Amino acid sequence: MSKTPNLDEVVAKGRGVERAFRCDVHDDHNASASVNVLKGLWVCYSCGASGRVGKGSLTAAMDAVVEMMKAPEAIVTKHPDWLNVYTASGSPYWVQRFGPRVARMFSCGTDPITGYPTYPIHSPQGQVWGVVSRTGADPKYLYPEVPVSRTLFGYHWAPPGFIKRVIAVEGAADVMAMHATRGRSKDTMIVGCYGAGLHAPQVDLINRLRPQLVVLAFDNDDAGERAGARDYPLDAQVDVVRWPYGVKDPAEATPSMRRKVLRHDQHIIGSDVH
Repeated sequence: MSKTPNLDEVVAKGRGVERAFRCDVHDDHNASASVNVLKGLWVCYSCGASGRVGKGSLTAAMDAVVEMMKAPEAIVTKHPDWLNVYTASGSPYWVQRFGPRVARMFSCGTDPITGYPTYPIHSPQGQVWGVVSRTGADPKYLYPEVPVSRTLFGYHWAPPGFIKRVIAVEGAADVMAMHATRGRSKDTMIVGCYGAGLHAPQVDLINRLRPQLVVLAFDNDDAGERAGARDYPLDAQVDVVRWPYGVKDPAEATPSMRRKVLRHDQHIIGSDVH
């Protein structure tokens, strides 16, 4: 039977809207769970458990956060309704870049405070865990910090039925670029690992799909090459794509190059894509 964590102490001692704690549902040593004191909801990023917290333990914390939010300068990157405001049907930036179908598919939106384009981070089961925002020329950042090593971008969009092939790329934009190019293939899944290479939980997620083939199409740089050369414990044949000189990643590749990856053209495996 699932346990419901007692969050009175977490709420009393914590600060801010999102407060981390150790999950009682599984043997958690890393404070893998978080409670949103404004929404009264908690979720464990490790085991996927979630629930609602009783109003009694949240009243004081909610009052404190609401008072703090009356001074906008006190919170730079937080928004009390971030799970809702960042999930959108498609912003002009993403529609122009990857088309309306892909923008809607991945709930690409716009930051209501900064106006910069955003996209949500989903758990393997499809829950919204956080948001990534591109802040102009600055590096992208997360709302809030989430363990992206435990999920894969696009994983919850697994096609129904048999998965023959998984194509793993580094970033969300790479996933969206591949989806913008792909046809009607229902046995191929495209996922992003939020960085160069697969972490152990991500390998486990791929193995759950029982694909016959995993294609690693990481970035064309030193980190991407090292990631592609690692020996992952994948229960499938593993092939590696090498992008041609001058092409950094799938998002920069031409549609023709991406189609060759999607078709598993033998000319791209272990050699440059032409």
